[in-house]
Amino acid sequence: MDLRLCSWGFRARGDLERLGAPIVDAPAELLAAFESRAENAESPDGRAPSRPKRALRVRFAGPCRLSTPVSVPAGQSGSYSTPNAPWLYRGMTATVRGVAGADLPAGTTLRAFARHAGGAISRSEPIALAAGEPFVLRWTLDDPAIPSAAILDFGLEVACAAGSVGTVFVESIDYRGSVALDYGEEWNAVRWSDRIDGWIDGMDRQLGAFSDDPEPQRRFGSDGDPCVYITGNRSWGDQSLRCRFNVHAADRAGVVLRWQGMRRHYAFLFEKERALLVRQDYGETVLAEAPFAIPENEMVDLEARAEGARLALRVNGETLLAAEDATFARGGLGFYAQQGILGVAKPSIRADASGTP
Repeated sequence: MDLRLCSWGFRARGDLERLGAPIVDAPAELLAAFESRAENAESPDGRAPSRPKRALRVRFAGPCRLSTPVSVPAGQSGSYSTPNAPWLYRGMTATVRGVAGADLPAGTTLRAFARHAGGAISRSEPIALAAGEPFVLRWTLDDPAIPSAAILDFGLEVACAAGSVGTVFVESIDYRGSVALDYGEEWNAVRWSDRIDGWIDGMDRQLGAFSDDPEPQRRFGSDGDPCVYITGNRSWGDQSLRCRFNVHAADRAGVVLRWQGMRRHYAFLFEKERALLVRQDYGETVLAEAPFAIPENEMVDLEARAEGARLALRVNGETLLAAEDATFARGGLGFYAQQGILGVAKPSIRADASGTP
């Protein structure tokens, strides 16, 4: 690994000089240093390798694996969990571009893998690599065996003969395509502290089903202020959320679309005697409303969609609210509660993701 020391950090220049590595005084110098290193580098036999200027150089001796996190496990410290949503989801396509080094051993193959919450690992079909040649590995994670649980890591596996030495240059990894999540039994909470990886948890509490609930579900609660439970990110455009849904004594409860933060999103909300479609953009604007009293503790089939500028909510198969608004083109989605509790069962999510930034 090449090393450069940056003079604009918190150490004095004298401290850096004692370390004996080259010092750069501006970010442009750092880039130039590594580009020059890449252009002039030689392979062990003295030949200039076939390599891009900017790439992750993977030098291996025998079969190897490398990976990068796309999310982190929920984790827990007291009543807090790590709020994060992945960049890669079930249904999306991962594309890896790179160049095989000139020293690549014959018969070397490359495949991708994804590690899911719970430890399951999914793998793509391998592709053959040729010395000095560019490659594209494209993998759509649509195998029915792939769970809806969050993907925690994405990586690559190099397969070659034991003891073989070679180089692969990875230029880019991109995630985009159609998200497809259908949560099964893993959705249903058993304890209040249960978390689902890949969701941003802003709720005051999570619960399992009440003893008299007719079907398993996960319940969320707010003690006062608006709270959300969100997945997805700013790459999500058109999107839909289907689920079984109920309200338990909440002032407001519903679903959020194209969520970019607590003050930037759309929401379909149920109040005591009406349903609302609101735009939250540093202040609330009602885009549509209708008289509607959602039955207390009674499950309904709910479907919320955002397609282009059109927003629509269906309850038990009938359109209840619809409007057009182009303020937010992208964002995550999830559930909303204020001063009360809602229940959700069998959520199903579809979204088009434009790709990693």
